Amino acid sequence: SGENIWAGQFPFERAQRAGCFRDLSLRIILSLVDSVERTELSRYDGSPHATAYQLYLAGQNELRLLDLRNIRRGRRWFRAALNECQDFVPALTGLARSFEVEWVLMAGGDTELLDEATQLALRAIEIDPDDARGYRELGVSSLYAKRYDDSVEALDRGEQRNPQHADQIADYADALTHTSDFPGAL
Repeated sequence: SGENIWAGQFPFERAQRAGCFRDLSLRIILSLVDSVERTELSRYDGSPHATAYQLYLAGQNELRLLDLRNIRRGRRWFRAALNECQDFVPALTGLARSFEVEWVLMAGGDTELLDEATQLALRAIEIDPDDARGYRELGVSSLYAKRYDDSVEALDRGEQRNPQHADQIADYADALTHTSDFPGAL
């Protein structure tokens, strides 16, 4: 189609060939993966037969761009997923995340957004106490609400359930920093 997918400059010097090849390969792979993901997700746009999981993935896709319109569009997808399956923890935590991100984008002016995120996270934990996502969202909403001890406790419980989740670990470190536990945060 002649569409530019991406553009970049790469130094093709003898000493930098391996690094350049690695960077170029990574760009091609990421472009291909992104294109496949967008194509697959677009098959379910407006489909009356989309599953809760497919609707959840569409919501996650919207949260990749941090602007209010995308966040609210993602929220609609998460709600649609919950209409299909009201106890679907990933959609509940995605919905909670959308309220937290909106709170940040709105410069922290609306505490009702954090209250809603907290309630959704608690519901997710109630449904599946072994799923770390509910604890992560509870920890983040507590952190933003300046309930630091609650935040640390929730994120600690989340880390116990999923010690390899990089974003959760970063949120946990952030919460520990707010309680002046710098060695723990490191």
